[in-house]
Amino acid sequence: MIQKTIGFIKEVRSELGQVSWSPLPELWASTKVVLVTVLLLSLVIGIFDLICARLISWMVH
Repeated sequence: MIQKTIGFIKEVRSELGQVSWSPLPELWASTKVVLVTVLLLSLVIGIFDLICARLISWMVH
């Protein structure tokens, strides 16, 4: 069991050495795009939820 685990870790390290990593500035730019997108979608979903909640509340009362 231990030998299999050690072999697996060695294989993972070998594979990670073959990965083409993005340059740091490109990584930060992509991260910013993802964060802005998540924030905007959260805002849109929050506004839609608020509108639906008020509409349902108005219909019930």
